Amino acid sequence: MTISSPRLWYTLLANLPLAIAIRQPHYILRIASENITVACRTRLSAVVNGTVPGPAIYLKENQTTWVRVYNDLLHDNTTMFVAPYSDGTPQASQWLIKAQNFFDYELRPEIGAAGSSFYHFHVGFQAVTASGPLIVEEADGEVPYDYDEDRMISFSELFNNTDKAVEDALTAPLKRLQVNGNGFPALLGNETDAFGKLPDNAPPSSSNDTCHPEIIQVEPNKTYRFRAIGGVALSPLVFTLEDHRNLTIVAADSYYTQPASTDIIQMGGGQRYDFLLRTKTEDELKVLGKTDFWVQIESRYREENSTFYALLSYTSNQSASAAPSSPPGQHPVSIPYSLQDWMEYTLEPLNQMGFQALIK
Repeated sequence: MTISSPRLWYTLLANLPLAIAIRQPHYILRIASENITVACRTRLSAVVNGTVPGPAIYLKENQTTWVRVYNDLLHDNTTMFVAPYSDGTPQASQWLIKAQNFFDYELRPEIGAAGSSFYHFHVGFQAVTASGPLIVEEADGEVPYDYDEDRMISFSELFNNTDKAVEDALTAPLKRLQVNGNGFPALLGNETDAFGKLPDNAPPSSSNDTCHPEIIQVEPNKTYRFRAIGGVALSPLVFTLEDHRNLTIVAADSYYTQPASTDIIQMGGGQRYDFLLRTKTEDELKVLGKTDFWVQIESRYREENSTFYALLSYTSNQSASAAPSSPPGQHPVSIPYSLQDWMEYTLEPLNQMGFQALIK
């Protein structure tokens, strides 16, 4: 298992017999192979505790947390990344967790390690589905920015072929990109309706329960901290929120930054950005005449780029919005294709740590 944070240290308690375990782990993760139905397709995938994404793990600075990882796969090995000297690379920095065995980690983030990270399993193509958020909280509970609530947006890919087939053909076009495990099929090129058009090997799902975008519920006139986690394996991506151009980046890769305004977020595999969003007021929503806004996500730098969607939905009484049955008929927003200089020479650490600030 891989944890994308260079400041998270660990102790390994490998393969202890259950009989001598005196106390119980704080978290138990079980990786298994299951037929999962997400984003309108059923696919045999490696999953953590039966879900995609896997459960979130919350750690605290300067506090030890015990995580036990079971490999319930029948034949395949697995690993989990923990720190620079145990980054999950099989046979290089740790032994594989053999099938039907387990591995224990004691994680103790150092002071200053608070931020948004994620864990993922490292053998073959397991990382595309076997992953989950990992949040490190401040030891004193004090954060440098004020906000009302957290919202997690964890991006992950899902290819129509099996993991093995994708390993053998890594240039395959991306067919789905999920937000918190949900989404529509990809819209390739200029398509506006991808249903029934995908030349894939995976059968359509017999149930529409998972054939919908992720709905991110917010309330009017609040400030939310969005933790965007780039859990993708192969595809750089960009995203923006319809009619919401006031995004303020406050952290990058688990480091707090000086506030930086943007209307677009660009991410590669393993990158994380935390940004603040001030939601619209009731009056602003009345003027716009709607309470649902598309989150438009696009892949980049592939042979054929794809468009995906989530939904930002306002509610004042915690009632859930009905999930749309199809993507929008046309792109709600236009995102520039090339963003090679995005945030370059803009992001700076919140704490300069003795270094001179960037010259503007």
